[in-house]
Amino acid sequence: MAPSTSPTRRFNFYRFGIVGRVDLNIKDLDDAVGQRLREQATAAGMSVQQYLRNELTRIAGRRSPAELATGREPMNRADFERIRKRLRDIDAA
Repeated sequence: MAPSTSPTRRFNFYRFGIVGRVDLNIKDLDDAVGQRLREQATAAGMSVQQYLRNELTRIAGRRSPAELATGREPMNRADFERIRKRLRDIDAA
């Protein structure tokens, strides 16, 4: 769903995907999976939210099966931050 903000921001949403922070809501997660994630977060000394944020960041840094097949390199943190800054500059213009 597109954010209800400026036309430029809506354009960036459709052109580049969601700009900025993404909130996730995972439905129908098995209770045992939720319990295991809580245990792993506790063992790591983190909240479940912090733990999942770290895990999702780690997963996003891996190459997907499609990227492996095409030989595309995963996006590194510097590339991600450069694109994020460019999008902020576009939005501020």
